[in-house]
Amino acid sequence: MNKPEGQIRGEDLDEHTPCDCECHGPKPLPSLRERALRVIEVAFGGEHHVGRIRWGGTERYPDCKFSVYGTMASWDDSRLTRLVVAAHDECVRAAVRPMPQGLVVELSDRWRTGKNTIADTCPTLEAHVAAIRGGRAAIMELCESMREP
Repeated sequence: MNKPEGQIRGEDLDEHTPCDCECHGPKPLPSLRERALRVIEVAFGGEHHVGRIRWGGTERYPDCKFSVYGTMASWDDSRLTRLVVAAHDECVRAAVRPMPQGLVVELSDRWRTGKNTIADTCPTLEAHVAAIRGGRAAIMELCESMREP
């Protein structure tokens, strides 16, 4: 069966992604599938605690999406904090969106906008926190320091 132009299937996510980030150094990352499943394990306790995982996206931006129920907060329910920490550790972009019955979580490879924004970088959690606490100038400095040659 042919796939639509630009669309990918779940098995396409098994390819290794090149990375030159501060966390992993200049070596290939494990596939998005491997990294996403590790994020789900750390943040939610495994695949059996989330809705059906839908693998897809595009060739440029592969992703997976799944639903979670209830709230995600940084204090009384640590799933949000665990999601952020695990996403940074695995060099995965995590986005959370509301839906009528709960939340949809989307995990994807980092975006490459070419505009030297925080979306183009893969900072360690510590570097990102320090930059956020340092204000806009510190965030811009972090982006500049991680600019691809």
